[in-house]
Amino acid sequence: MSRFVKLAGVLGLSIALLLNIVWRIHNGSKLLTFSPPTARMMEKITLFFWPSSFMLMATDGSGALVDLLATVLTLLLNALLYMLVAYIISKIYRRIA
Repeated sequence: MSRFVKLAGVLGLSIALLLNIVWRIHNGSKLLTFSPPTARMMEKITLFFWPSSFMLMATDGSGALVDLLATVLTLLLNALLYMLVAYIISKIYRRIA
């Protein structure tokens, strides 16, 4: 596996983790609250950079363990998605170059 693909996986995991932390702080406390337009913008940013987060809607209202497992699964799935895109880009680049 190339260094580029590994780096993309780390980037995908880091972005998803950061977005997850931001949303948990927003939803769980008064420390960080978004105005409605900002919340909609953050939703769009989240779906663009963490597309697997869409699956977390199914866990709304479930227990803590299910929520934790689903979050970990979507974080790892996002890393794999970034790695897949990086792998495809690297193959195309190698073919062209």
